Amino acid sequence: DLIADQFEIILVGLIVWFFVSFVKIDFIYKNAYKFYPVILFLLLFTSFFGVVRENAQRWILIGPFDLQTSEVCKILFVFFIGKFLVNRSKNSNDFKTMILVIISTLIVMFLIFNQPDLGTSLVYLFAIFPMMIWSGIKVMNIILFISPLISFFISFIYEFSITSSTILNETYFFIIFSLWILFIGYTLITKY
Repeated sequence: DLIADQFEIILVGLIVWFFVSFVKIDFIYKNAYKFYPVILFLLLFTSFFGVVRENAQRWILIGPFDLQTSEVCKILFVFFIGKFLVNRSKNSNDFKTMILVIISTLIVMFLIFNQPDLGTSLVYLFAIFPMMIWSGIKVMNIILFISPLISFFISFIYEFSITSSTILNETYFFIIFSLWILFIGYTLITKY
């Protein structure tokens, strides 16, 4: 039965691959902005009408098959963000661009996180940073932009770590936080 299920999945994958291979890149580029509303629709549809399994609502039924919409949305999301970053003005403000990209990403992440699916939602977050770098946004601007989040995370390492040695935890925290502050200080001094 398991082999039959795997065979069906492979067959469906090959059929989808065959038809998608005929889609022109110009069509994808032309319609990339329309993918974002499609992503939101698919994720919202899944939230309200999806199949619930093991306390997670991540799939919709298409005939005899289950479709995990967040996986399909990954591809559409990359096309959408890619077009947005390519079309940004060369003179545009890096921080304004990052804010728009991160807000768009956080909305999608929130919908996926509520399914709940933390792992997949984090994939969306980590996909945007290399895309921003490739689009010409300076790495230091990205680091400075996300530094409050990293600082917040580091400041709570002590609280989230559970070991028998409290002194060791405090030492690790002090070292990591000091290195991070030195890095940010060095970046600000050399850049500005």
